[in-house]
Amino acid sequence: MNPGPPTHTHQPIREDTPVATERRLLRIAEVLSRIGMGRSWLFREVAAGAFPKPIKVGRASAWDSLAIASYVNSLVAQQAEPAAR
Repeated sequence: MNPGPPTHTHQPIREDTPVATERRLLRIAEVLSRIGMGRSWLFREVAAGAFPKPIKVGRASAWDSLAIASYVNSLVAQQAEPAAR
């Protein structure tokens, strides 16, 4: 019995996609898609305090979408600063 295609997919964020301002919880696959890094890098940065900590939802972990957006924006701003000097 074929269950059919999955009912949800994780789409990469395109550059022309507006930044979401609605707060929601993101699962790890979506976080990794947004930051473009691997799972081990993510947990190493969380342990070092350099990346937002996940929120436990039952047995699952999720991240605050606004905290992830803020992290990404701060990285972009840091890269833009030396160019402006």
